[in-house]
This record gives sequence, structure tokens and C-alpha cells, in this order.
Amino acid sequence: MRYYWFEKGESYGIASPDVEGYTPDIEKIEGTMEDKDLSFTVTYTKIADTEDFVDKVKETIADCAK
Repeated sequence: MRYYWFEKGESYGIASPDVEGYTPDIEKIEGTMEDKDLSFTVTYTKIADTEDFVDKVKETIADCAK
């Protein structure tokens, strides 16, 4: 968890941290600070392994050919 402090009316732009092998659903959080605390949740999704994907496609094709 990270915390940032901004004054009311101040613009902010915070890039989501890089996490190797994952993609964030929000790349950058930006806006103008309000007069209340703000909270954002960034969810990361694992990037599919290309080899695993190709193997699954091959298995599916083989199953269909039976």
C-alpha cells in the first residue's frame, strides 16, 4: 500500500507500479485532489504464458480431431 499527500485542488498523476509478469487494470491514476481522502485499488492480472497457451490450443485441436 502506498500513500501520497496532495493539497485540495492540486493535480495528481500516479503510475501503477510495474509488477513483472502482471498487467494492472489501471495504468495511471490521475485527477484533481478533492477535499476528502481518496482511495484507489489497482488489480493486477497475470500475463498468460505463451507456451502454456500454445500447448492448450494444441491439446484442444487434438481432442477435436479424435
